[in-house]
Amino acid sequence: MARYFIYILCIFFPSTVFSGTFNTEFWLNSNASVLNNIPGYSQNENKMKNLNTNIFLSAGYSPVKNIYLDMLASAKQNYYYNEFDSNNSYKGFLHKGSVTLGNETAALTAGRIFYGEKNTLTPYFGLYDNFFGHTASSLNGFKADLNTGWVSLALLAGKENDDFTENSKSEIYGASLHFKPSQYFDINPFVYQLKDSDIDYFYTKIDRQILGAASNIYMGMGMNFYLSYAKNSGEDTYFSSYKFKNKGDAWLAKFNAETENKIFRYNLRFMYVRSSGEKFNSTNSTFKGINTYVYLGSIFSGTDMFWNSPYSRFTQHPFGNIDNITAYNLGATVAPKFTRFFKIDFDIYNISKTKMPYQQEDIGAEMDIALTLMPFKNVDLSLIYAVFYPGNAYKEAIPSTPGYEVNNIKQLAARLNIRF
Repeated sequence: MARYFIYILCIFFPSTVFSGTFNTEFWLNSNASVLNNIPGYSQNENKMKNLNTNIFLSAGYSPVKNIYLDMLASAKQNYYYNEFDSNNSYKGFLHKGSVTLGNETAALTAGRIFYGEKNTLTPYFGLYDNFFGHTASSLNGFKADLNTGWVSLALLAGKENDDFTENSKSEIYGASLHFKPSQYFDINPFVYQLKDSDIDYFYTKIDRQILGAASNIYMGMGMNFYLSYAKNSGEDTYFSSYKFKNKGDAWLAKFNAETENKIFRYNLRFMYVRSSGEKFNSTNSTFKGINTYVYLGSIFSGTDMFWNSPYSRFTQHPFGNIDNITAYNLGATVAPKFTRFFKIDFDIYNISKTKMPYQQEDIGAEMDIALTLMPFKNVDLSLIYAVFYPGNAYKEAIPSTPGYEVNNIKQLAARLNIRF
């Protein structure tokens, strides 16, 4: 904690320590959500209500050339209610607190850091978009960056931080190489390792590797295609002696297009992800990510309704893990050219359980519609309506008890963002 105190001291009292470049940003994020028709007995209310508000402070300070201090902290209020339980809590977090030494060619960052991108097969540590109060995950460690212009290298070593990740003691190591031989495409091979031991009653040891590559193809006319492949190796140990080899692999493809006519601006997007594996001692070994975040809908990935339930095996944790998942997303954004006051987003998701060798079981489909109003600069309000349509695999995971109903799950939500 001593180093974080030094970071905060430098940020809030720069004139007493250094003189240099100082940048701050403050923003408020408030989310409200009501879920209706959660699976349950017909005589119950079967609703979940959430309200969480986060106040963020981001600050960066460069006392001298080639030294940069970075911090992101938040205070959070989180309230949830259902007919069996409710809670209102207040917490504070230091999400980032790091120092970077170097420049655009070579840099070393140490401390509590963010890393990665959403909707990829690589690890993601950063802020999350959801309706249950979870705000971020991070790494306590080091990141080194080397950049020559057309080729760059990033090295990573650290421990997962806070309760939102797979395990707060897990160690992560990784390397990512990025080539851009042409303005039309780039290539990004990567390798990551997750190590942990004495985790819980089931897992004794995790030794998991991910080896893969990704490529962006810039097609012109506002179009971009992204393709990634990753494969597991290593083995997890259960009950001290049972070894389970990680032999899964995964594909992820994304297409994005920006276009316009005289009246509207459009964004068209498509994403496909599939994780699979092979037979091992009569058990299906599926791809296992390392804190992978692939967003698959406001209900399926944006709430915790699957968490601690008979169907949590479809998500593993509420951040969009893709273990044993095949899914696609088709979406569009429409915004009028004559004003930047609002935009409309429409997305559909289809999610299946991957089954060996090449079959799927339908978990369900989701439709999301969002209207975002932007009445002032740095202020936006989103109104969301979502419906999750349960599939056969979802229904089979629910206890088949008389009077227990599984219906279409509906969500009404609102999100407010204000930045200063």
